[in-house]
Amino acid sequence: MDVFKIEGGFPLNGTVKVSGSKNAALPMFAAAALTDEPVTIKNVPELSDLKFMAQILAHLGATVEYPEAETIRITATKLATKAPYDMVRKMRASTYFMGVLLGRMGECQVSMPGGCAIGSRPID
Repeated sequence: MDVFKIEGGFPLNGTVKVSGSKNAALPMFAAAALTDEPVTIKNVPELSDLKFMAQILAHLGATVEYPEAETIRITATKLATKAPYDMVRKMRASTYFMGVLLGRMGECQVSMPGGCAIGSRPID
């Protein structure tokens, strides 16, 4: 375990870069599809769940761009109402699309999600 021992009498200074959070970015990706305006999200970590979420958005009809590192731009002018099973099954967070599609399109078809390797976690 790393330890930082700090003895008083001297000021601390410097910078720390805080990395992005997958669990914060996933609902942001879905929320970006609630509008037809472009949404830019910065400090996005490069993780497979976020790539799958972006792929689902693109399959639904959104334009997904990566203008620079750790940045994604989502423009969802028109969306389909059916999320593809082969993509949805890869991640539990795909349930976010139920609310997005219902709220925006008035209907949806979203399969039960997968992606949970820690055991059964039912969706009620």
